[in-house]
Amino acid sequence: MACASAWCSMNSIATQHGDGGQTRLIGGTLVSKSDLRVEAYGAIDELGAAMGFARSISGDDGVNQLTMEFIHPVRVIKGRND
Repeated sequence: MACASAWCSMNSIATQHGDGGQTRLIGGTLVSKSDLRVEAYGAIDELGAAMGFARSISGDDGVNQLTMEFIHPVRVIKGRND
């Protein structure tokens, strides 16, 4: 049976072994996916995405300047000081 979805042509990256609810932090420490540090990483990623989106849709110089002031420290926290 042919698949009409674009998803059919994608290769799977699943290992079929599961991860036991564990993940590695920057530096290699193995922790539970419910660890607050994992939540913090996600929240920081979402903040950076929201700031980038706000900047991309705003035509206001003040909003653009404010988001740039927030984006730089977020990038530093994420280890991307560029």
